[in-house]
Amino acid sequence: MRQNTKNIIYMALDLLESLKKSAYDCPSFIHMDNFEYDEAKKELVQLLSSNGQKSDIIQEKKKILIGTLPYILMDKTKFPNNESIVKLADNSLNFKISSWNKRGREEMIGLIIAKIADDNENRFEKFMDLWKDFIANKDFIEYKPVNKEFVDVWLDFFNQYRSKK
Repeated sequence: MRQNTKNIIYMALDLLESLKKSAYDCPSFIHMDNFEYDEAKKELVQLLSSNGQKSDIIQEKKKILIGTLPYILMDKTKFPNNESIVKLADNSLNFKISSWNKRGREEMIGLIIAKIADDNENRFEKFMDLWKDFIANKDFIEYKPVNKEFVDVWLDFFNQYRSKK
């Protein structure tokens, strides 16, 4: 969780506490249900404490992605040329590979994996979730009959489902 978000939650907790104090001091001015106050406070505190759990889940997803993505990117039936790898990186990871036409396949895959591994802001979380769904979806994996490249089938899936998740 970003520090700014944490600060806003702390401010909300302070405001809640002030409202409770005002309701206690002047009940005719502000009425506060103690049960609702306790529930709201619990939920805000839970948001702050759940950050570690979510971070662990994201790290686990990242490890799985880093373990499977190179295997698929190395498959020349799915990614027949470097341009298809660049297309995936650019359109679904928002990662531009500079001088890609002068780089080897392994180097480009290494750059993508390093970018995902170094990400501390969880910018690739949606990609990780959609990639997992895509690989599990046999309808999209069977791309040969539609005469499309694997990367184009992936991008169709990605663009179709990223707004839904």
